[in-house]
Order: sequence, then C-alpha cells, then structure tokens
Amino acid sequence: GKPAQNGYIERFNRSYREGVLDAYILTSIEQAQDETDTWMQDYNHHHPHESLGDKTPLEYEGIGI
Repeated sequence: GKPAQNGYIERFNRSYREGVLDAYILTSIEQAQDETDTWMQDYNHHHPHESLGDKTPLEYEGIGI
C-alpha cells in the first residue's frame, strides 16, 4: 500500500526508526530488544502525542500532572 493509506503506522515507524534504529549502532538482537524496550517505555508513557493534544499519555489520563 501507499504510505498515505497507513498514516498512523508510518508515523510510528518513523518515530521508532529515529528513536532506536538511527540513534544506535546495534551489535546484537539483545541490545536491539533492550533499546526497544527503553524506547517503548518512554514513547508510551512520557512522549507527547499529537493525537492527545500534545500531552503525554500520563498527562492525558491525569496521572502525570
């Protein structure tokens, strides 16, 4: 499919690529998994999301205020 057909997925892929794949020289699958886990924790809890009014998920839920 075309990238415009999957905008949310393409945005996530870009965020992941910039946050993990382009940011580190990964030397093992284990290192890739560790960096991915760290990135996912930040992305899912502390990273502002445009879809949430540029709030973090914790702020949006009223937990991180």
